[in-house]
Amino acid sequence: MKKTIIVGFLSLLLIIQVKGTYSQNVDVVEENFSYLNLLGQAPSAPVINGGQSPYHTHPEFTNIMTATVTTAAQGTDDGFIFVGAIDEFYSGPSAIIMFENSGEPVYIKTFKDGTFIGDFRKQTVNGIDYLTYHKGIRGGNWTYGSTYVLDENYQVVDTWTIDNGYGSDDHDFLLLDNGHAILMGYFPVPFDLSPYGGPVNGTLIDIILQEQDANKNVVFEWIGSEHMPIGDTEVNLNTTDPVDFLHTNAIGLDLDGNWLLSHRNFSEITKISRQTGDIIWRMGGAGNEFTFTNDIGFSNQHNINRLPNGNLTLFDNGNQHTPPHSRGIEYIVDENAKIVTRYGMYPGGTSEYSFAMGNIQRLPNGNSMIGWGTSPKLTEVIAGGTVALEMLLGSPSYRVFRFPWVGVPVTQPRAVLQYDADPTAVTIYTSWNGATDIASYDVFAGPTIATMSMVSNEPRDGFETEISLTSLPPDTCFFQTQPVHAQGDPTPLSNLMFRLDLQVCWDQLSHSYLPIVRKK
Repeated sequence: MKKTIIVGFLSLLLIIQVKGTYSQNVDVVEENFSYLNLLGQAPSAPVINGGQSPYHTHPEFTNIMTATVTTAAQGTDDGFIFVGAIDEFYSGPSAIIMFENSGEPVYIKTFKDGTFIGDFRKQTVNGIDYLTYHKGIRGGNWTYGSTYVLDENYQVVDTWTIDNGYGSDDHDFLLLDNGHAILMGYFPVPFDLSPYGGPVNGTLIDIILQEQDANKNVVFEWIGSEHMPIGDTEVNLNTTDPVDFLHTNAIGLDLDGNWLLSHRNFSEITKISRQTGDIIWRMGGAGNEFTFTNDIGFSNQHNINRLPNGNLTLFDNGNQHTPPHSRGIEYIVDENAKIVTRYGMYPGGTSEYSFAMGNIQRLPNGNSMIGWGTSPKLTEVIAGGTVALEMLLGSPSYRVFRFPWVGVPVTQPRAVLQYDADPTAVTIYTSWNGATDIASYDVFAGPTIATMSMVSNEPRDGFETEISLTSLPPDTCFFQTQPVHAQGDPTPLSNLMFRLDLQVCWDQLSHSYLPIVRKK
C-alpha cells in the first residue's frame, strides 16, 4: 500500500527528532524553523492530509467549489474565470477562485466559516492590474466589511471601507485611475414609516455611496433616503422589522462622469449627478420615465454598465416576469427622448431563472460573460447567442468575470512524495497556487542534497500535476520540483522531500545531516 508523506524539510527535521510521530508534532517543527536557515531552505510548515481535499499539496482545501464544463470552450475570449464561492449556499468554505476553461483552478484562497465574500475581480489602475475582493459578515441581504486590493504577488497592498461604524458592503467597489475608489455601505436609521402605513418608530436600512481619494478622504457622498421616494419601494413598509427599502446593488460610471445606480427593491436604474447628487433620470419601477419600445423591461436587476458605444447592459433577474425568468440584456438608450430599445439578450426564452445576484460582462472580443447568481452556473455567449462556454458551479457566485491575469506568487511551490515497496519508483504531486504562466515542472532527485540533479520534466497538468518516476537508483532519497515559466522567468524550488521507507536513506540522513540538525 502506498504511503503519502508531506515533508518539506520541516517534516524532515521533526522525523529526526521524533521518528515515527512527526504527524502529531507540528508545533515542534515550527519551533525549530531556525535549523532550516542553516540548510538554506524555507519550506512551508507541513500539513497532514485529512483526506477531504482533491489536492495532495493543499490538504487544507476541503470541499472547494467545483466547476464542471457542460459546453466545451470554443470561441471564448482570453483570460481566466473569476468566481467567489459563498458559504451560506453550500457546505464548503467561502473562497475566491480563478478557473481555466477546463474547470481547473489556477488560484484558490479560502476564508473561515461565516465570512461572506463578494465581487471578486480584476481592476486596472493606470495600466497596473490588481485583484479586488470584499470580505465581510452578513447583516441581512448586505454585509459589513472591507474590500482588499491585491498585487500580482497576491499580497494585500490596500484596504478600503466606509468609516460609519458598519463598514462597506460587498455589492460593488470601483477603483479609478486618479487613485480614488467608489464604495457602498448599508446602515440602519430610525424612520417614521407612518405615512406609508408603517410604524412611527420604524427602521430603514439606508444606503451610503462614497467616493474616497487616495488618502481615504470622502470627496463625494450620496445617501439613498435623501433622494429616493420611500413609497416607490416594492417591499412592505408596514413592519417593525428593518426595511431594506432600496437595496442598491451596483454602481456604474457613465461616459459623462455621472453615476448609474441599480436599486433592486425599486426595480430601477437611476442616473445621478456626480456634482450635486441630484437625480438626472429614472428607468424602470414606479418612477419610470422611459418608454420600452420592444421589451417588457426589467425587475429586481443587478450589475448596470455603460458600454463604450453608449448602450447599457444589465442582468435582469426578472422576478416579476410571467413566468419569472432571468436574462443578460443590452439596451440602446435615447436619454433625450426617453426611449429604450432592446438591442440583444440571452437567452431568448424563459428557460433561465435566478432570483438574486448575477451579472453580465461585455468582453473585449464582443462576447458576454453571464454569471447566473443563485442559479450556480456561468455562460459565455458569442454575439448572436451561440454558447462559447458553459460551466456548472458547485456554489452560487455573486458575480462571474473573465479577465486576463498574470500572477506571480511569493509563496513557495509545494510538492508531496508518494511511494510504495518499489525502491526505484515514486509519484510526486506538485503545484504552485496562483502561478498563471507555468508550462511544466522540473524534477530533481539524488541520494543527497548536494548530488541532486534533474531527472524529469513534466508538462503542467491543471492545478496539481502528478509525476511518476520509475527506474530510479535505489539510493535516491531526496526530491524537489521547480516550475518552468513559459517565458523563461526564474522560479523558486519547492520544499524538499525525503524518502522515509529505505534504510539507505536513513543511513544517509544520519551520516550527513544529523550533526547539523542537532546544532542549537
